[in-house]
Amino acid sequence: MLLKEAGTSLGGCIMFGNYPGIAVLQGGEDVNKDSYACRKNKGTHEASLRLSGFLRMAKQKWDKTYCLKADIAKCFHSVDHETLKNILRKTIRCQRTLLLIDEIIDSTNGHKGIPIGNLTSQLFANVYLNELDHFAKEKLKVRFYVRYLDDFILLYHDKTIVQGWRKEIEQFLREQLMLQINIKTSVFPITQGVDFVGYRTWATHKLLRKRSIIGMKKKLKKLAMLYRENSATLEDIKRVLASWLGHAQHADSYNVVKRVLKNFVLCKT
Repeated sequence: MLLKEAGTSLGGCIMFGNYPGIAVLQGGEDVNKDSYACRKNKGTHEASLRLSGFLRMAKQKWDKTYCLKADIAKCFHSVDHETLKNILRKTIRCQRTLLLIDEIIDSTNGHKGIPIGNLTSQLFANVYLNELDHFAKEKLKVRFYVRYLDDFILLYHDKTIVQGWRKEIEQFLREQLMLQINIKTSVFPITQGVDFVGYRTWATHKLLRKRSIIGMKKKLKKLAMLYRENSATLEDIKRVLASWLGHAQHADSYNVVKRVLKNFVLCKT
């Protein structure tokens, strides 16, 4: 099998160094610059900064701005194999590479779906939805558009036009990519704040999601219990705190962090 020839395994990931064209999956010239998942020098914090910049520009440009916040329903389960293969063949010419990619795609039973959790699946989904990026930016002429994997945001001052974009996007996804947007997709004024990549963002500031705060409180409570029972070490706790504080530092979170940590006490039984 070609997967066995692909290279060495490193931390559960396959190294594809001998397969020309694989780099396209991480972002070639055809990839929209406002797509932020699985790409070098991108990521959640860059996506959040981009949204913040768009919100500030929109506030300066228009008296009122509306946001279309959407995500793809069951994205990984819904990717159509043949459509994905055809998209990849637009930019990858090496037949050996394409055979390898086809083998990975077809490892999922049926004609739809890519495995959740696989690095290749994230890359494939990103390439798949790059078609949506081109449609939004080039056909609909949306200036303020940002996407992180299957979550995307559009901003404009005319609510009727934004609602029209939603209908056109739904049709494009259904007819060209065999996808549907989540029923929770909505259009709303940006004064409500935009929930995206772990933060609730306004033109003037950014807050942590409530679920992040509640989740961290529960996690710390459990860690304190495990520490008392000698089932968790200080190193375990430091790793959890470092991860959450690293996320929190990108928001206006000083007072929230103080409240979360205020009653966090460690003691042994």
